Amino acid sequence: MPITISRQTESVDFPKSIDFQVEAQDRLSTISKAIINLRYNNDGYAEQHEIGVPREKNIIQGMWHEDNNTNYSAVGTIITYYWHIVDSIGTTYDTQPRSITITDTRFHWQHLTQGYMQINWYDRPESFGTGVLDQAEKALAHIQENLGGG
Repeated sequence: MPITISRQTESVDFPKSIDFQVEAQDRLSTISKAIINLRYNNDGYAEQHEIGVPREKNIIQGMWHEDNNTNYSAVGTIITYYWHIVDSIGTTYDTQPRSITITDTRFHWQHLTQGYMQINWYDRPESFGTGVLDQAEKALAHIQENLGGG
């Protein structure tokens, strides 16, 4: 295979941006084009962006900066992406799709689960989370009782 990928990374700076990087090498020709393909939440919105390759080279380092102010990705959004690389003789290569889940890393999150119920919180003791989860379970039981089913 003439085109190989030596590095592929992504970096989330929530809530500001996501940076996608790729380093590709072509041992038979020069790389003329790099395109990143992004799909949001697997079956949702998709877009692609061509990365400028200013001068055809055998090795390129491409980067796409996804500005969250322009195209907001909420916490929990799953972004699946791959790079499409083209060389000057028409050979193409698609990287294996990779997925990232957007998380808010600004806080130290705590998590509790009970059945299908999940809660997340920060900056409070565990007793706070337990109390919220208990109230949610009571509210769910009350709703089920009033509706006559689960």
